[in-house]
Order: sequence, then C-alpha cells, then structure tokens
Amino acid sequence: MDARIELEKILNDKKTIKPVLVKDALLENDNLKVINGALAIKNKDDYWETYANDKDIQRYLRKHIFQSDVNRHLRAETLKSILEDIIVDPDFEVSGEHSENNILFKNGVLNITKPNDFHIQTPQDFHTYRIEAEYRLDLIPQNDDGILSQLDSTNFSKLLNDMFPDDSNSQLRLLELLGYLLSPTVGHKKAVLFIGKPNTGKSLILKVLSLLLPTSVVSHLDLSLIGRHNENSSLLGAHINITEDYDSNVSVDMNTLKLIIGNEVVTLSQKYQPSISVAIRTKLVLVGNALPRIRATEIAPFAERMLFLRFHKVPTEPDPNLIHELKNEIDFIATACIYAYGNALINGFTTST
Repeated sequence: MDARIELEKILNDKKTIKPVLVKDALLENDNLKVINGALAIKNKDDYWETYANDKDIQRYLRKHIFQSDVNRHLRAETLKSILEDIIVDPDFEVSGEHSENNILFKNGVLNITKPNDFHIQTPQDFHTYRIEAEYRLDLIPQNDDGILSQLDSTNFSKLLNDMFPDDSNSQLRLLELLGYLLSPTVGHKKAVLFIGKPNTGKSLILKVLSLLLPTSVVSHLDLSLIGRHNENSSLLGAHINITEDYDSNVSVDMNTLKLIIGNEVVTLSQKYQPSISVAIRTKLVLVGNALPRIRATEIAPFAERMLFLRFHKVPTEPDPNLIHELKNEIDFIATACIYAYGNALINGFTTST
C-alpha cells in the first residue's frame, strides 16, 4: 500500500488544495519535524536529516511524501508558505525528551555512559545521524584491561603505535576525542584541534572519522569562511565541520567561532535563499600545522575552547593502502572510540591528559 499523501486528503469542498489540510496530512504522516528551528525529514535509515533551504525539502516531499497527483496541483509558492508556517508550529517540534547519551549504530542504540546498555532501534528512538558501523559488545573490557589492549593485533593499533610510540596517554586521548566527535553530546562546548607537522597521520585520522559518519552530516567549511555572509549555511544539519590544512595567515572571526562552539544562535545564509538564525550544534574539527592567526587578546579564549592533540611522529614506512585496511576494522574503531569517550564522560570528560 502506498503510504504517501493523496490529493483527496488535502482538498476542500470546492476541490481546491487547502493549506491547513496539507499541514494536517504532513503531521499525520510523521516524517517531517522541526529540529532546533530547522526542517528535518526522516530518511530510509530512520534518522532525521535537516535541510538548509525549502527547495531541497520540497524536492524530497514531492518525491517521497506526496503522490504524483498532489505534485501536479500543489504550487511551489503554496508549499513554501506551508513550510514556513510549519517551522513555527509547536506541533511539529521534536520533544526534548531524547537523551543526548543515546547514539545510533547500524545494529542498534547505545547509552554512551553504559557500554552494555545496547538495544535494537525502536520507532521511539530519535537521532539526527547514524554511526556507519556496528557496535561490538564483545570488544568491551570485562576486567581491568583497558580498551587499547582490546585493539591488539589490529591495523588500527599499529597506526596508534606509529603515531604515538610508547605514549598510551596520547593514544587514549585520540580515542576519546574521536568518540566525542562521534557522540551526540554538545554540552562540553569545545572544538577539537589536531596540530602537528605534515605527514604525521592527521589526514588519515580524518579519513577514518569521515568513514564513521554519513556524508550528509559532515561539512567542510573553511575556517576563514565561518562568519562570512552567504558562505556558512553548510553548517546547518552538520554534525561535524572539518577544516583541514587551514592557512595560518588567515585571520579568524572569533566572535562567530565562539558562538558556534558555544552552541549559540548564529545567522546562516546562502545565495538566493532567506537567512535563518538557529542554535548551531555542529562540532568543529580544526587540523593544521600551526595555530591560525589570532589576535594576542584572543589567544587565551581560543585555547579555552579547544581540545588539543599534538601529532609529531612521522612514520618511517607509511602504508598508502592503510585506509582500505582500516575499513575492515571500522566496527572495532567505532566501538573503541565511543567506549573511551564514555569512560571520560563518566569522569567529567577531563580527558586522559
């Protein structure tokens, strides 16, 4: 049976489309919500994706939610007006009852602070992204052994030892930071800064991170464009934003950077679309060989908002095929990172160093 919205459902007695009936039908359909002031659609993997402009969401609704006869009669201007009305309608807002400790994997849902509290996803679970890996309960330490020892004999463990030889603190800190970036938790109000000379593994770690998240929730807005008009709308709906190899000579808009890291309201805009002001929940990942250019008076506030990890060891025999080998270990990597972060979270997320 086709569950899409039928034309008859949204027509009034005069056989013309009535906007309030369209709203009622969308509410009953239950695949359109408002999340943090933005429209979101439930996708085929049962998590919610936010949309930066009404044209994109109109295309989705017409392709997946409305039947074809609706599309022939429903004008774009009418649907745009309906969507604008929905954004301020409390009936479409997602309730605030969902725990930020719950994270969706391919095979179920985990409470980050309880590594054995894992259940199959239900219709009541609410998520805006999914970890593109399966959670491995068998990897969780059951005694005093640490998570690093559970990774022995894996290519990922060899990578950790190559990047941070004889430095288990830095290895664990990397797992914690990756787990933080993967997690839905935003209350720490911190960005992550990977810093170090070239060829020390920073880009490879970013590739691993990108493997673990849907491409739709990873943006790549350059640090220099964070506060620029018509450039920053890619942050809407992004779980993380990766700024790699930024120019250390480019100055940073610290005011906007502070707002984003603090999950405060920021105005986002793009060409030919109305700007919107929403609280940003995107975590920032900065990767470079040096600090960005910052005024002397801003250095301390910048450092206070960063979780640093320095990369300094250049592998003697880099393996160009390593990323392909790591793909086969993605379940182990995801589980280890979330477990390490969960332990740090229980202890106040001071991290290991």
